[in-house]
Amino acid sequence: MTEDIKSLLLTEMFTPNCRITVSGEHFFADRKLYTNPYGIAFFSSSQDYCDNPHVSPAISHMPGILDDYFAFFPTLQDSYVAKYCNIRNNIMKTVDKKFTVAKKVFNPSPCRLDCSYLGNISVQAGNSIVIQYGAVMPGTVCITGEDTVSAVFPFSPFSNISFLKEKRTMQSVDYPVSNESFLLPDDITVDFSVNTKKLSCSIRDDLTGSLELDYTVEVGAVKCENSKIKFEISKLYDINKNI
Repeated sequence: MTEDIKSLLLTEMFTPNCRITVSGEHFFADRKLYTNPYGIAFFSSSQDYCDNPHVSPAISHMPGILDDYFAFFPTLQDSYVAKYCNIRNNIMKTVDKKFTVAKKVFNPSPCRLDCSYLGNISVQAGNSIVIQYGAVMPGTVCITGEDTVSAVFPFSPFSNISFLKEKRTMQSVDYPVSNESFLLPDDITVDFSVNTKKLSCSIRDDLTGSLELDYTVEVGAVKCENSKIKFEISKLYDINKNI
């Protein structure tokens, strides 16, 4: 499933046929480990990329999960950050500002975000519903049933993530690490769990409707995120009225 979704990312210039509004309420407890369904609109500038700009102020001064790990390998920390962020940082620097959708931050804790995007929704083999939205590197959400959703969020440390209704699932993500400038980075694997407390999908026959997710993300014994996200799909003509 993940490989199928990844292949869709290569088609960045999808044909818009709908409007996708992504809104959410989040409690972020780690600067490096989080989910980002908003793409480049999550960050205020290219310089802010990588560190979560919406981490809860109450714990923003505390060390993160990876900080504790890299404390044992001090020579890796700076090169880790540079290697991991380099490709997307270069992309961010060349993105026209018109593609960065202004976000609304209503309250610093919990963080509330609301962004709208051109998108594409389609029905694939097996009646799976695939949603693409955003610019440069679109996000992709695949709804495979009433209780299963998989997603690829390119501008997110947890870039590949799955949700199973009322279940806790173990997943993993690879991070490139290297302290040698001319050598390919090695990967460290971070295991994390996703506890999906709510998954509600109401997509109508005309491919409009909504998807709601309420979930937590944990790394080891540490809860690094609590999020409630809603994807609303509306007709394309709603966008044309605003252009």
